[in-house]
Amino acid sequence: MTFIPEPTKMNSDKFRKVLRDIDTFIFDADGVLWLGEDVMPGSPDFLDHLIKLGKRVIVLTNNATKSRAVYAKKLAAMGYHPSITKDSIVNPAAVVADTLHRAGIHRTDKKMNERDDMVPEFYADCLGALAPRRHRA
Repeated sequence: MTFIPEPTKMNSDKFRKVLRDIDTFIFDADGVLWLGEDVMPGSPDFLDHLIKLGKRVIVLTNNATKSRAVYAKKLAAMGYHPSITKDSIVNPAAVVADTLHRAGIHRTDKKMNERDDMVPEFYADCLGALAPRRHRA
């Protein structure tokens, strides 16, 4: 039988102790950092505090309709720390691209149109990995 302790209320002293042991914080985007186009009050300051303490911040979204770069711009426009870049954001396309890379499937040519900021990252980063390999003569 597994013992699961009762949840305890977190106060500032307990949080400081826990904070020392955590190197990376992962936050969901929609509903935690923002809601629609509105920033969640206090969240930019909290993430800024974590980053100043040397903590790594990762932002997750299950929405693949926009690129990680677009989400990074949204975070910046909402006042989040400038160190939160597209490389700090994980979306389904980033997971697929990483999976393809780990499987040894690499892109040989990436073709984008003039509206590359509107092309879902899935197509830009993942499907390009499946481009036919060119054989050298």
